Amino acid sequence: LQNLELELWIDRYTRAIFAEFALYNAYSNFFVIVNLLSEVTPTGGYFHFENIRTMRIYRYTGPDTYVIMAFELVYIVFLITFTYSEVKQMFHQKKKYLKDPWNYTEIIVICTSFSAIGLYFARLAFGKYTVSRMRDNPDDFISFNYVQVLDDSQNACLAFAVFFAFLKSLKLLRFNRRMGLLTSTVKACAAPLASFFVMFLIVYLAYVQFAFISFGSTDQNYGSFASCMSTMLSMTLGGFDFEGLENNNRLLGPIFFFSYMVFVFTILVNVFIAIINEALEEVSSDAEKQANDYEIIDYMMHKFKEQIGI
Repeated sequence: LQNLELELWIDRYTRAIFAEFALYNAYSNFFVIVNLLSEVTPTGGYFHFENIRTMRIYRYTGPDTYVIMAFELVYIVFLITFTYSEVKQMFHQKKKYLKDPWNYTEIIVICTSFSAIGLYFARLAFGKYTVSRMRDNPDDFISFNYVQVLDDSQNACLAFAVFFAFLKSLKLLRFNRRMGLLTSTVKACAAPLASFFVMFLIVYLAYVQFAFISFGSTDQNYGSFASCMSTMLSMTLGGFDFEGLENNNRLLGPIFFFSYMVFVFTILVNVFIAIINEALEEVSSDAEKQANDYEIIDYMMHKFKEQIGI
């Protein structure tokens, strides 16, 4: 950057310098896409941002090629079979199917899985196309950003599919007394929590906007709206940098920190805990609101012990 300034490539009108390149390691079969950004501040300083992503474009190479293809084929066959079963069940139950909340997890798993498969083939095609362009034009710059976006989108869809698939395991735990109590508590406090989260979101976004406008130009943690939201959320969970806020602005920093911690961390979090405690006490005292599925298991275990003489 100093050489660019000396050669007048960077002047007072420059606001950002971008550097983008891609590296390939043939031994590990990984592409590394590097994006570097230096943002010029009005005072003449720099904010540096980097984005380094690793991905594998050549997927079917090495001794595990057929194993990977076999697992992918099994996954596609299972997904098609599972989709057929859910569609058949949906037509059979009609409106009753949508009344069960667990069926929505099935729909989300199916949709995200098909989206991941579609993005996988799109990434595979665009990856080969980008590599072929790079080979045909070795002296030109070829961007891998689009391939990176497809790869990130596919990973996000797979993450959602795996998350909701594991979430379905809670359905099997409904026979446990404690899990039944937890489920009943969540149902009892659903309406109060919805109202609470609306109020919390309004207050939270108000503080986020204040921090973004006040500290965004001088602190990287508040440089973008997304990073500001992440920083404020970690502050709610107890991870904060008071010295950084104080050094940033000796007047607004401490005022912002103490008001946020008192109003959000102390008051709103305690209100959240109070709502859950009230619902838990209500469910614990009302036997009708507790799930009865575990009673079936107790009855079956009792009969089984009678049959074997225990």
